[in-house]
Amino acid sequence: MTDEPTGVEPLWVPSERRSSDTRLSKFQAFLDKRGHGPFESFEALHWFSVNEPEHFWDAIWDFTGVIGTKGEVIIEPATHLADVRFFPNAELNIAENILRPNDDPTDLMLVGCGEGGVTERLTRGEMLSRVGQMQQLLRRHQVGVGDVVAAWLPNTAETYIVMLAAAGLGATFVSTSPDFRRRRCLGPFRPGQPQGHDCCKRLHLWWSAL
Repeated sequence: MTDEPTGVEPLWVPSERRSSDTRLSKFQAFLDKRGHGPFESFEALHWFSVNEPEHFWDAIWDFTGVIGTKGEVIIEPATHLADVRFFPNAELNIAENILRPNDDPTDLMLVGCGEGGVTERLTRGEMLSRVGQMQQLLRRHQVGVGDVVAAWLPNTAETYIVMLAAAGLGATFVSTSPDFRRRRCLGPFRPGQPQGHDCCKRLHLWWSAL
């Protein structure tokens, strides 16, 4: 191994104003107001997350504005790192947290790209409208909490909308690409026992109509 070079100047250094406007700097200031700072470097913040993980992740939840119920337990420790549980009693809906229905409806939310380039740009308001329409269709097929919606769809904006619609109803969404042959694509679907598979043709026709 060779020693790291010393006395090397960085190619670019952000201005103090630009640096203080980053999400990381704002999070450090947020922690400081809670009495956990100040943090003079990223390394200091990193060690805080290691030494006081409950305070760190509790602040992450609040700072990022997670919509839901946090629960009283922040971290449930375990012998093995992979078995540690974060916010084990939390209740939230991933679709609600992605869509953020109370935020600005004109914000650009999704950029759909195909092999030929950008295919569409959807605002938050447009996404909320499309997800709502898809949820109405899923409800007509009695899709709800605990069900599984399986989709054999390409990686497009429509697939993302189906996922959000299913998640918003409390269902689990699984998908695979049409690039796979029929026998190959059935593998990911078998464990989920899809509830919405019988309406795939209707889903296809509904999107065509749009």
